[in-house]
Formats: sequence, structure tokens, C-alpha cells
Amino acid sequence: MHRHAVEPPDDDAGFDPDDDSGFDPDDLENLWPAFMNEHGDDIQDWVADELEDTRGLFDCDDGTHIKWVDEDTVGFLICLSTSEVHDLLQAWEDAHNGSSDASGWLMKRCAKAFAMLEVACDIKDDPDEA
Repeated sequence: MHRHAVEPPDDDAGFDPDDDSGFDPDDLENLWPAFMNEHGDDIQDWVADELEDTRGLFDCDDGTHIKWVDEDTVGFLICLSTSEVHDLLQAWEDAHNGSSDASGWLMKRCAKAFAMLEVACDIKDDPDEA
């Protein structure tokens, strides 16, 4: 995995991030294009590298999500709390024992999962729609 360290310039020894006395927010509009002209390609390359390097990784902090990890594989991360796991397993057991309420509850959760899968397939089929 590529990691890019950002090091402050040598002449930045006295930098105080809380001191905004010399900064005029209106200058940002003028400074931003020059910054992007100088560093934009590097930033774009870094973001593209990070996305490529981490495309097969799932982060539980992102919550339940689905994404294509390569051309032929879709990954689906499901994050559940302990109580959600209990509710899911209880509904599964109750549905097997004939409870239509539990079956309906499970079908609603399945419908949400399939809706996420449909969106992922739509994005893969037409990446310009994303």
C-alpha cells in the first residue's frame, strides 16, 4: 500500500496552526488555482493509488456497504451490533417455526440488502451514473 508522508517545508519551523492573523480567506480563491496547478496531479495520483490499493478492503467504521472489489467480485460488508445479531437469529428461528411476522421482518431486511446490490450493479453497468 502506498503511503505518502506530508512533511512541512524547512522554513515552516515557527508555524502555529492557531495563528490566523496573516490569513485572509479571500486570498484562498486566488491561491487555490496555483496550488492545484503545482500539486493537483500528485494529489490525483495519490487518491487514485489509494482507491486502487484499498478497493478490496472493507472498513467496519464505514458501516454496512457494498462495492466491487475487482471486475468480477462484489463484496458486501454487513455490520451488526450484538442485539441486531440476536434479533436476526431470533427472527430466523421464529420464521422457521411459522411466524409470518418474523418472515416479513426478515424479508424487509433482505429487500434492503438486494436494493444495495441493485445499486452496485447499476453503477458497475454505467459508471457515469455514479
